[in-house]
Amino acid sequence: MKVVIAGSTGFIGKEVVRQALLHPQITSVVTLSRHDHDLPEDLQTPEIESKFMSVSCSDFKNYPQYVKEEISGADACIWLIGVTPGKLKQYTWDQVRMICYEYALYAADTFAKLPREGNPDPLRFIYVSGCNAERDPAKKPWILGDYCLLRGQVEKQIIERAHLSDGRMQVLVAKGGMVNDPDMGFVKQGLRWFSHAVINIPNIGRTEMVAGLLDQSITGFGKDTLSNAEMVEIGKKALEKNEILEAKGPN
Repeated sequence: MKVVIAGSTGFIGKEVVRQALLHPQITSVVTLSRHDHDLPEDLQTPEIESKFMSVSCSDFKNYPQYVKEEISGADACIWLIGVTPGKLKQYTWDQVRMICYEYALYAADTFAKLPREGNPDPLRFIYVSGCNAERDPAKKPWILGDYCLLRGQVEKQIIERAHLSDGRMQVLVAKGGMVNDPDMGFVKQGLRWFSHAVINIPNIGRTEMVAGLLDQSITGFGKDTLSNAEMVEIGKKALEKNEILEAKGPN
């Protein structure tokens, strides 16, 4: 199975790459980001490196031919590129819209049209959104309202792309909450606790979230949207299943 991970150098992306490379059912991992993705030392083994390809791209609104060639034949794409709430002040609103909205829709359109070497199954496109993304303008959140509506519009548009793809693409929107990790610094953990307690944003562990994303990319989608609670449940079950596989070892 070939998986493309877009936005692989970020906090979640690095863990997606790690788990994907170690997953026995995934035979090819292609990372797509602005810069080359360097593997950590513990993953620099011949077996792992043989299934890894790093692809850098400077224009996410018009993929060069070499990018299209490397991502062609993918069975799934996990889309992680976006501007997180904590980094909104680093960009103009036009830049935020371009990165969050235009990049994602161009990707969905492109992946739906790429050749898949006779594979009749639809490509599985996972758009990683946020639990506060809102599709209904009448329900604009009181915190980061314009941003939440923008992400909600992306969700709607990407789901619509799947409906118009003539069966070539399936879409899953993963609406995760605040992503935690035991190795996170004290300050970041404090900010996440504040968001959970005061703004009522649910939490999800990074390892669980990533395991859930990969599980869905492999097994397929039962519906087009998963809540944070559903992602937690799927992730926990996927981790338990992977532990059993690791304990059994190769056949």
